[in-house]
Amino acid sequence: MNNKITSLTRRDISNLFINGLDIDFLLGDTKHVIYPYSGSLTEIAFLNRLYNLKEMKSEDSRFENAEDEIRQHTINNNDYELGWVFKDDRFRLINGDDEHLLKFLCELFHPLVRDEKGYWEDYLKEVNRLLTNDDIELYPIKQISNHDVYGWRVKSKAESYYLPFSFRHKEQIDSQELKFSIKKDCREQIIKAIETFDDIVYKTDNTGRNYNSTIGEEAFETLSRYYEPKCYNDNKEFTKTKDLHTFIANTRPYCVFDAIEVFSCNIIEPEFSKSINAILGLFKLPYSLINGLVQANQIVNISDEQIGSAPEIGVTELLQKAQSYFNQGSKQEAVEKLWDAFERIKTIYTDCDKKHSAEIIIDTISKGASYYKEIFNSESLKLTDIGNKFRIRHHETDKIEIDDERYYDYFFYRCNAFISLIINFKVI
Repeated sequence: MNNKITSLTRRDISNLFINGLDIDFLLGDTKHVIYPYSGSLTEIAFLNRLYNLKEMKSEDSRFENAEDEIRQHTINNNDYELGWVFKDDRFRLINGDDEHLLKFLCELFHPLVRDEKGYWEDYLKEVNRLLTNDDIELYPIKQISNHDVYGWRVKSKAESYYLPFSFRHKEQIDSQELKFSIKKDCREQIIKAIETFDDIVYKTDNTGRNYNSTIGEEAFETLSRYYEPKCYNDNKEFTKTKDLHTFIANTRPYCVFDAIEVFSCNIIEPEFSKSINAILGLFKLPYSLINGLVQANQIVNISDEQIGSAPEIGVTELLQKAQSYFNQGSKQEAVEKLWDAFERIKTIYTDCDKKHSAEIIIDTISKGASYYKEIFNSESLKLTDIGNKFRIRHHETDKIEIDDERYYDYFFYRCNAFISLIINFKVI
């Protein structure tokens, strides 16, 4: 078992659902809140979304299965403590693989589960704060009726330490390789979006004094830690400014993206990202605000849903790296990571050998139809053959060289199409 989530993080997440959470309230005060993991559902209804309780053994000798036991202790007697499920070894949340805990957490924030009137957003923010210690985060992978569905991903070291857009792309900006403009109308729309979400926040300074601030003021303070914010005044002079709105209206275009990012970092409201992306799309800027970072629209479509639905965290990480390498132009590295993901997926059924595991996958995606089974089995064997014959990996010097970048494109798209099919069928 190769886990990234430490026992300390698991303990803290467990305690969160047992002991509750203190959140900022009015006038700098705090409020203690508790959000049940089952959200708007009963505990039995929620757990049956992830486990077959009737086939799980009971820890109470009076009952034949876990469902009857849990009904007795959570409904009839109601004598199980809050968050008891985290300490129950049957559910493998504390002592199991990362995937068990992460699937559980994603499910409790699912639109069909969560209590929209409860404190689920505060809990999501706190869970992500805890997971970030182990370079993992929950993030939206798709929507149901305009409500976010969450998956998980491994955060790269670069993502763990924030740098503004202008810092991340400094070399391209200095060389003028990266050039774009943002029209006045677009800037005005961005300012209106920020005004819409610019709520009051209650802060405490180093002396313990409570004071009121706004998200915009906090964002501007964050930006000022990286550089002195400047913009063009009416005389076309590039001078210091103390106002976020004026900064956005009159600064360099890549600094506008800095402002969007630092504002986004201070807000958990997903609607802000949707508003910004709608504006960027309207003005035909090929960028999107994704998880707090303004990024060039992806060339390769390994979708967030595909990455977030990968059957294990190792595959998730490999798919992320494959997409990142491909979009950066490092196509050999991208193909290598994608083939590693393919080989890892083939062994996902760990209770049997690799060949048998692959056979189970083919049976699942063919739905028992012989003609599809023949096609998918042939494709799996051909991809394996390509991996064995061609120099997919740097160190394999005895293999056939891939001497044209267009071949890398072909191998990448072909392998990704098959992986996408497997993941969409949710083989696990």
